Amino acid sequence: MFENVQRGDYAVGDREFYFRSKWEANYALYLQWLKDQGEIKDWQYEPQPFYEFPIKHGSTRYLPDFRVENNDGTFYLIEVKGYKQGMVKVKRMAKYFPKVKIEIVDAKEYAALKRKVGRILNFY
Repeated sequence: MFENVQRGDYAVGDREFYFRSKWEANYALYLQWLKDQGEIKDWQYEPQPFYEFPIKHGSTRYLPDFRVENNDGTFYLIEVKGYKQGMVKVKRMAKYFPKVKIEIVDAKEYAALKRKVGRILNFY
């Protein structure tokens, strides 16, 4: 179904991560670049703890792709989504955690980022 996703281990900065897609690996390169430039304080991939909220028969969990810490100590979450799958949890996050900012990086935004910095950052 998602044969072009290219999950695997990718080096970002001085660390190696197992990313669920090449897009996530490339977005991590971008976040590391922002950190190195002093634009953000730090970033985490699949940060813990996850968010939990109720559903009809119990509860469910939401684990964002990235957590970005700004230089002023505030933070926001990032979801890298090539398709519309997984948007239900993002909508539930907005309902149960309205003060937590979530940015969605869709195919259009990813393509623009790739054109802008892909060569500079040696995107995978």
